[in-house]
Amino acid sequence: MTPIQSFLVTAVLLFAAVSALVSVVGALARASILARIRSPAVRADVVWLFGVLPPLVALVLVVCTAAPSVPAFAGIDGDHCLDHGGHGHFCPTHAPVPPMPLTVAAAMIVGWTLLRASRLVVGEWRASRRVNRLARFGRSNRTRGIEEVWVPGSPRLCHAVGWWQPRVLVSDALRRVVPVSELGAALAHEHAHHRRRDPLAILILRVAGVFQPASTARAGERQFREAAEMAADAAAAHEVGDGLLVASALVA
Repeated sequence: MTPIQSFLVTAVLLFAAVSALVSVVGALARASILARIRSPAVRADVVWLFGVLPPLVALVLVVCTAAPSVPAFAGIDGDHCLDHGGHGHFCPTHAPVPPMPLTVAAAMIVGWTLLRASRLVVGEWRASRRVNRLARFGRSNRTRGIEEVWVPGSPRLCHAVGWWQPRVLVSDALRRVVPVSELGAALAHEHAHHRRRDPLAILILRVAGVFQPASTARAGERQFREAAEMAADAAAAHEVGDGLLVASALVA
């Protein structure tokens, strides 16, 4: 095994260990912090922050640990490793060969991460295709800077979509079964999701979850969705002036 391969194995193991540790500790800390927060919008923001921190902390640690040897490896500075005896970092030039079990563990971690990432990409791609197909059959209008696409057909649909270009897909069938006041409350709820940028926040949270234990990632995403729904309910109730109307609209 070459030094650069040894370096990559060590980097993978360090990143995975730190990300998993921060994720588990963060999940425990998150529970106690959320118990003291009443605002659903703040709760959602706290959950999101705890969800994206683990891979960021792990990446920063790996980069900072390897940073002193990068100039030497690039040939723009002297060999930093020769300046001291005990290494406080690891480098692609003098990385020790890890034991075979650790090498196998690193390979398994990379394979499992790639599998989870591919499932995420395929799932998002399929969902995007379905949304675009529905949107092509609908007619659109803009309300408060957000595009509403009214889709023909019987299924009841009222959903905020779009990471960069916010849209709300609404089925024409709702006009026949939901009063105008309730329909306006439901749309206000979906508009609130876009003002909070919840679709993009969920995507980032799911990408960060690929690099964390699946159980803690799923728990974090579930908690974020619950808090985001409550925050959108509160925003819609404030806009229409009636919380019961919003609840009735969402049930309908």
